[in-house]
Amino acid sequence: MKDWTFEELKNTCDEEVKKYPHLEKKYKKELSIAKRFYKNGRNLYQELIDKKDKIDTRYIIPYLLKITDTWIDKNPVYIQVSSGASGGKAYATRYRNIA
Repeated sequence: MKDWTFEELKNTCDEEVKKYPHLEKKYKKELSIAKRFYKNGRNLYQELIDKKDKIDTRYIIPYLLKITDTWIDKNPVYIQVSSGASGGKAYATRYRNIA
């Protein structure tokens, strides 16, 4: 399986989210988090594929990539990440059982 760049992940999700306009706002938040994964040298797409059986269905990106087949409307879980960390409130979404 080929590694996906952030742009490939974004382009795929951008096309898919057009089918679900009500998810657009939450998707944009997750997308900014996905960008941080890639900036920190992590391949989010590959991590999602590797751990697809453990992914919480509250996240939109795995749903848009058809890694999960359902999405539930719950708030994401937050953790601190090295890029973009403020030292205060954590701003990055944690893909449960991945980060």
